[in-house]
Amino acid sequence: MKSKKLTMNIVIALVAGIIIGSICDIYADTSLVKGVDQYFFNTVGQIFLNLIFMLVVPVVFVSIVLGVVGVGDPKLLGGIGLKTLVFFLCTTAIAITIAIVLALVVKPGAGHSDLMKSTEVASYQKTLDKQSEGAEAPANQTFDQTLINLFPKNPIESMTQGNMLQVITFSIFIGIGMMVLGDKALVVRQFFEQFNEILMYIISMIMRLFAPIGTFCLVAHAFTGAGLGAIKQLGLYFIVVLAALILHFFLIYGGTIKFIAKDSPIKFFKGFIPAITIGFGGSSSNAALPVSMECTKKMGVRPA
Repeated sequence: MKSKKLTMNIVIALVAGIIIGSICDIYADTSLVKGVDQYFFNTVGQIFLNLIFMLVVPVVFVSIVLGVVGVGDPKLLGGIGLKTLVFFLCTTAIAITIAIVLALVVKPGAGHSDLMKSTEVASYQKTLDKQSEGAEAPANQTFDQTLINLFPKNPIESMTQGNMLQVITFSIFIGIGMMVLGDKALVVRQFFEQFNEILMYIISMIMRLFAPIGTFCLVAHAFTGAGLGAIKQLGLYFIVVLAALILHFFLIYGGTIKFIAKDSPIKFFKGFIPAITIGFGGSSSNAALPVSMECTKKMGVRPA
């Protein structure tokens, strides 16, 4: 009952954030709206995101370690990993195909090249350039370098930098070591299990206390800065993106739940609404990861 109430509150907050943010955008030049946007919408929204982000690395690390240990047999681990990789590559390829087909058919950018020359786009590009300074773009990495970068030289540094692939690799090795040692690593396994319980409690607390107001502030801040004017300018682009997401969401993931997991897609979608709204409001799949873990637990996925 509490889960349904929380889900409803998050959805209401999402809609309210769009409405209030769009209204505020009309008066965006006034000092009152600027103050509310900066010191309330942005501040509360970023605090909420930071609370979620602080749990991402610990949740991934602990969950993967326990997941590997829970397999029980190193021989099974390779099969599960291979199936996961194949599923990821297939769904990614399908998603890219859907996006390309829709873009080629609808051509959302036709006749709007002037938008790419706007000051807003130029400013955003400068921000991206600053963020990527000193970092090698993945597209420029060779295949061998990509493989090398999967393995951390310093796992602690990988955690502090949020390098999730290296964190996952390290987690798998720790899990394999604990699985092979068995009872010799029983105390360590109990520590990870108890640590996981603590993390799940913190996630539940953050979601219960901050999720609705955090979602509202994130969305309101985004729409105060962009407003309905941006949606009108890029309306066709928004439609194409949403259409691609909806098709992939319902057809691919819904079909997977129905025919592979043999479960109800509607039940799955309802259970994951909190994670979906956090991902949408924060524009980050990483931010939604701890919430996703909590959603899976509430939906009956057994712990490792």
